[in-house]
Amino acid sequence: MEDEFIRMSNPVNDPIGTGINPLSDNEAALKRGPRQANLHDSVEQAIPRTASRETFPLSFRQQRSWFLDQLEPSGSSSGILQAFRMDGILKVETLQQAVDAIVSRHWSLRTAFATVEGEPVQIIAKGGSVFPKVRVIDSWPGCEHEEEVLRLGTEEIQRPYDLTRGPLVRVGLVQLTEEQHILLIAMHPIISDLRSMKVFLKELSTLYEAISVGGSSPLAELPIQYADYVVWQEGWLQAEALQKQLAYWMQQLQGVPGLLELPTDKPRPPIQMYHGARHLKPIPKSLTASLNEVSRREGTTLFITLLTAFQVLLSRYTGEEDIVVGTSVEGRRQGQTEELIGPFINLLALRTHLSSNHSFRELLRRVREVTEGAYANQDVPFEMLVEELQPQRSLSHAPLFQVMFELQSDPRQTLELPGLELSSIEIENGRAETDLTLLVIEKTEGLTACFEYNTDLFDESTIARMGWHFQTLLEGVAANLEEPLASLPLLTDTERHQIVAEWNNNRTEYSKDCCIHQLFEAQVKLTSDKVAVECGDQQLTYIELNRKANQLARCLIRHGVGPEVLVGICMER
Repeated sequence: MEDEFIRMSNPVNDPIGTGINPLSDNEAALKRGPRQANLHDSVEQAIPRTASRETFPLSFRQQRSWFLDQLEPSGSSSGILQAFRMDGILKVETLQQAVDAIVSRHWSLRTAFATVEGEPVQIIAKGGSVFPKVRVIDSWPGCEHEEEVLRLGTEEIQRPYDLTRGPLVRVGLVQLTEEQHILLIAMHPIISDLRSMKVFLKELSTLYEAISVGGSSPLAELPIQYADYVVWQEGWLQAEALQKQLAYWMQQLQGVPGLLELPTDKPRPPIQMYHGARHLKPIPKSLTASLNEVSRREGTTLFITLLTAFQVLLSRYTGEEDIVVGTSVEGRRQGQTEELIGPFINLLALRTHLSSNHSFRELLRRVREVTEGAYANQDVPFEMLVEELQPQRSLSHAPLFQVMFELQSDPRQTLELPGLELSSIEIENGRAETDLTLLVIEKTEGLTACFEYNTDLFDESTIARMGWHFQTLLEGVAANLEEPLASLPLLTDTERHQIVAEWNNNRTEYSKDCCIHQLFEAQVKLTSDKVAVECGDQQLTYIELNRKANQLARCLIRHGVGPEVLVGICMER
């Protein structure tokens, strides 16, 4: 429950971020390639409206969010967060009215979650009791920098949610001056996803403009609500079509590895804590053009090409040839769901078997087949798939896969309000939902590889080096698709010079007036009690080795060995 307008006491500004793993354009990217015509055959059917009822079930996605909230009810949720800088005269009351109108349209934004007979259910409020009130945050005393004020504002709007009361969407204003504000919008993932944020911002733009001139809402009535979708999905999950898709996944993921053993900088904690950071690695525009040309020439898409390269990178890092990488799909296969706010996103496990002697071109075809199969069977909820497969569970890592890949067009959201100049602010939320996620962002100036990583496992320097290795690998792919996977370059020129030249530069200046045994005796005097040699569980210190060498020398001399006399040595092979 929110207070009305909360004014705190002055003056904030801020690499890519929405608060969760960004929902990708993979589905659209895959469709841009050939052989994609039959990916949407299974659930193209109308969703009926549900009769009025007091409670509704939870979708599989919502069940997972609810379960995680029960584990950590006071923890900071990895919600969806969007921020904009606003310059101009902002009509706060108009903004509030527009937000109220959106909440009235979408049941999901006025939903709370209760437990009935041990099971979680959705309860949709009819009145305005759970409508979010725009929080106006003037400033904090002692804050002189906009960055610090933005950080505090972000913490304020992302404070823990109460799923039993709501509201689960929040709108906040950080007031810098009378004509400068920062707009913060946050949604709990149990009621939203990144596509939902786009819907929210689109409707906010439309409604603010209409209300500001005294007009009524131009938005058409929604055909269904998210709760209708959940009820329909519950019935569809009993259908034969689901069993066919489920059979595909059970075969595809049979005997799947439990954990991808990436070399980490720190031991894996017993419980996954989701602490994260991001590292950006721009890909040169010339290389981006080469990769697009490779994709066109091979009859595939940039998504498939980059995913294949990433799987090669993971295989080279781990030495494993059975690689599972996760990716996301929007999960909005019915036209009625396009403009709804709700958590439709689903996860897919892309499993590929690699062989080091295969060429990149061969692997590219295999990855395309795997990806097409996954998208054709994308309707099985990931959470349901985990229940069916029953992989060995651990609190220290996610099931089925711990690494994800996404390809996305520029993820910055847009918002247009009359009389205001708006610019998107990118915010990091300090979380990582997996061990490692590679998000490749398409922009006009080229690609940017964004590595989101778990800071409990990896140092920033390790991820930065991984970024250079990924670029080097892509350069090798663009140069020769027939190169065996084991031969594709990984090390940068600097690393190769360091390993081959610098680390192997073992030239040392020794005295030209001493023989080798005299130099060794000098070392004995310096480190007499240090271990000089060891074999198995046997060790000799320098003084012990020198003593045994002298004994052997005297023995050889007694047998007539002198200068220029050969002595045979018998050893194990």
